[in-house]
Amino acid sequence: PMYRGTLEEGLLQGKGEEYDEDGLLTYAGNFVDGLHSGNGSLYEAGVLVYEGQFSNGEINGMGVAYTDGVICYQGAFVEGVYEGSGTAYYPSGAKAYTGSFSAGLYEGEGTEYHENGKVRYKGTFSEGVYSGEGTEYSENGQLRYKGAYVNGLYEGEGTAYDEDGRMCYKGTFSAGLYEGSGTLYLDTGDQIQAEFAAGVSTGTIQWYHGGRLWYDGGADDLTPDGFGTLYLENGKVIYAGDFDQGTLDGAWLLT
Repeated sequence: PMYRGTLEEGLLQGKGEEYDEDGLLTYAGNFVDGLHSGNGSLYEAGVLVYEGQFSNGEINGMGVAYTDGVICYQGAFVEGVYEGSGTAYYPSGAKAYTGSFSAGLYEGEGTEYHENGKVRYKGTFSEGVYSGEGTEYSENGQLRYKGAYVNGLYEGEGTAYDEDGRMCYKGTFSAGLYEGSGTLYLDTGDQIQAEFAAGVSTGTIQWYHGGRLWYDGGADDLTPDGFGTLYLENGKVIYAGDFDQGTLDGAWLLT
């Protein structure tokens, strides 16, 4: 490597420049005892990759990183990796994320964006993925989910929404699927309360129509099946007996 600047006892001090064996600039900025320290700029093959603060020869402090000459990150660094508050960018230059980083990954509170600039997710992260409480949005800005996450998947209490932003489920999740107690909200306005396992209802369901209980009983997923009870709008029982895939059992009607 080659240098340009002021040497004191063989070490660069103050403003200077550093070049590779091909004569291309690799660093321009401040030196202390021959090490990058203070403000400076790093280059690879003559192309700017970082400008900002250095200490003891490492990127430390506030700075801006570039990929192919386009900004990819602006914020805090510790020993060359993203650490602390910062903003990441898409290759197009649009904001991708703003918030907290640790070891180069999203960590803690932050906001992730779609490339069109609309919010994709706002909440907490762990090792770069959604973890903890957060809210997720579609590319057109519609609400998709609000609740708890673990390893990027819905886990625990939450509310899911369809592509139009209409609430479609509220309850518990596991590994991204309905699990435990929950309520489905149909586009007809009906509601179904049930216990779920791996996204499928188990046991009995309670089906509400117009805000009143309409069916209570066994089910095959969401289809009345087995013993169940049908109710009138006034709450009186109209039928109590067996169902077969949503159809009333004729034998029970005859009796």
